[in-house]
Amino acid sequence: MTAGASPMRLRLLTSHKSLLTALSAIALCLGGCASPRSAIRYSPPSVAPVREQISEAGSHVTNAQTHAQAAKRAVAAAVSAANKYKDAELNLQLVAADHEIDALTVELNSAQTALRSANTNVDSLEHKIGDQTNLLNTANDEKNAALTKAHAAARRYHKLKFWVCALAAAATALLIFRFKALLFLIPPPYNFIVGAAVPAGVFGFLWLRL
Repeated sequence: MTAGASPMRLRLLTSHKSLLTALSAIALCLGGCASPRSAIRYSPPSVAPVREQISEAGSHVTNAQTHAQAAKRAVAAAVSAANKYKDAELNLQLVAADHEIDALTVELNSAQTALRSANTNVDSLEHKIGDQTNLLNTANDEKNAALTKAHAAARRYHKLKFWVCALAAAATALLIFRFKALLFLIPPPYNFIVGAAVPAGVFGFLWLRL
């Protein structure tokens, strides 16, 4: 029985060594399976197209005001000519056209004022969007920092958990080897399966419980 113990001991040690190697591989896998989330940066929507449209509308209003002034001068010249030739009907129509040009000029001035106000509102909106974007990015940076810390803590926890389970499994394997004579009561190869399964079971039990 003593002569047959040497190869059996070698097989048992090889089995335990394989178990520890497998546990080490699991630890490496657990250490590298998770990774921190990448940081996301938000960019605010651009108000440049709106500002460009407001500027373009302002240019059209300015041009319309220029044309209205030119039309008013032309009407004034026509009124002068109508008065010269004593054409009362033409003079009446020209006066009405002059009043319409004045009303058009008032509307154009109101439109110009509204465009200036819209441009001011765009500036205010752009400022608010910038502030909100900065707050959002700051909150996102804080969240990513917290996730990174949580990931590092979880990785340390799983690493410690693995080594506790591995040490318990190794202690169980040594205890089995200490009382290896009991394994001889089990016919091979089941004795080697039991010798490897019990430490693995201890590892799995503690892993689920911790």
